[in-house]
Amino acid sequence: GGSLRDDFDRAEKLFSAIQSGEISGGSQEYQNAVNDAIRLFEQCEVLVRRLSIFSSNEILDDIHTTDLRYLLTPAYLAELHSLRCTTSQSRLQSLRTSLSYYQTFFSTLEQHEIPPFAPITSDASPSSAEYKWFQVVQQTLQTGEDSTANMSAAERRNMKVEQHKKEKELKLIMKDLEQRWSAMQDSEDGKRTSTTMEVDETTLRDMVLTSIRLLVHQALTNVPILVAERELLKKAPPRRSHENAKADDSATLSQRRSQMPTSGPLLDHSGKILRPFTLSTRSAIQQKVFGYSHNLPTMSVEEYLELEMQRGNILSGGGNVPDTSERVRNAEDRAETGDDTALEDERRREVDWDEFKDWNPKGVGNRYNKG
Repeated sequence: GGSLRDDFDRAEKLFSAIQSGEISGGSQEYQNAVNDAIRLFEQCEVLVRRLSIFSSNEILDDIHTTDLRYLLTPAYLAELHSLRCTTSQSRLQSLRTSLSYYQTFFSTLEQHEIPPFAPITSDASPSSAEYKWFQVVQQTLQTGEDSTANMSAAERRNMKVEQHKKEKELKLIMKDLEQRWSAMQDSEDGKRTSTTMEVDETTLRDMVLTSIRLLVHQALTNVPILVAERELLKKAPPRRSHENAKADDSATLSQRRSQMPTSGPLLDHSGKILRPFTLSTRSAIQQKVFGYSHNLPTMSVEEYLELEMQRGNILSGGGNVPDTSERVRNAEDRAETGDDTALEDERRREVDWDEFKDWNPKGVGNRYNKG
């Protein structure tokens, strides 16, 4: 690696490219840029500790302007770790690392007595709402639980709207400072006096303080979201790999099939399957493709009648069906025994019935007063 300044400059350029959307967020190039930026900032973090650039008893006024920007390293690392897209377990570790860096960033500001909402201009004074939200997020990082859940929905919504407005204001201030810095560097043309150097340092210090305040606002927005995602992943069941899941399912299915009977009834009285079965074989399906479009008979008529006979569905026995009524047969029996008037009585009865039907055709009964 190079010097601390060179590594930090390269890391900041990568971070700006990631934040500005120059690299597509869903591409592998984006993840490579995130990992490269993390690696460079981690190298800067190691160099800052090795060179003992900051002392624990230093406050904001004691820190040199060129060194002040290295205090942003934990905030950059927290933001970058939250952008890493990996598996659920690795993602959980990335969220924990990101929240840890945010806590380090807040502790660093408190240690060096740097106000998180230090006013840069007269119209950018901190509000009580900002400090209240900052305390809530600090409590979230210390306890590991989302303290914003204790606030009402309306209060959280107002806080988020206020955060968004402040962040837009800070970005405009930052853009103005960068333009002033660029114009000053172009107008000097290599001629630097004590006055211009003092102006340069003041502008650079304002830029770093504005960056601190902007990163604080981004942290206040990100921390509740990261905590909620972390809790969700902690409750999620562990995911199995595709190969292991397929092997486990196959083993379970084979074990269940070996324990089930191969003969006997297919279903019980409640409809539960008692043994394995096959709906259709591949050969049977192939035969249907080139078969008839209708069902062919499976037996002859004689075979069907025989089968129905065996089932008891055909009645058998009895004699010829009589073609005379009971009354005619009784008359014949009486004639055979010597009663000569029996047949004449029966004939007379039939003649009377025929006459009655002639005078009373069918349907002349009650017509319900219809004539």
